[in-house]
Amino acid sequence: MFLNFFILNHNKLFFLLLHLGYMYTWIFLYLCVHVNVC
Repeated sequence: MFLNFFILNHNKLFFLLLHLGYMYTWIFLYLCVHVNVC
């Protein structure tokens, strides 16, 4: 039961990090194109 709970929380954390990484990638691309920071 504890292992199942841990895996469930780990998946939520993974999806949260994936979503944040996706957002930051788009923000970086937007800044790259419009502000020429890269």
